[in-house]
Amino acid sequence: MLVMIYNKSKTGMVKVGFSVSKRIGNSVARNRIKRRLREAFRPFIPEIKPGYDIIFIARDAVKEAEFGHISATMQNLLTRSGLMGGCRNAGKTAGEGQ
Repeated sequence: MLVMIYNKSKTGMVKVGFSVSKRIGNSVARNRIKRRLREAFRPFIPEIKPGYDIIFIARDAVKEAEFGHISATMQNLLTRSGLMGGCRNAGKTAGEGQ
């Protein structure tokens, strides 16, 4: 449903981007998905470790997914990558989420 790519940033800030391919739908559908992704990410902002650039790439399954499932997947990816919570990994990709 989602893939997360992250990298250490040269600035001390967190930058987040959302990518939705044209294969997923027309502009109305893509913009709706991006709005949902931004809103799902919003509660996690205070918990994100500073100094990373993060990109979430939407896959086809995100079209039919419920908001709670999108949010849970995003939290899972952030936690597994070490960008949120206890452990710290210095990787590049967090892979496919659920």
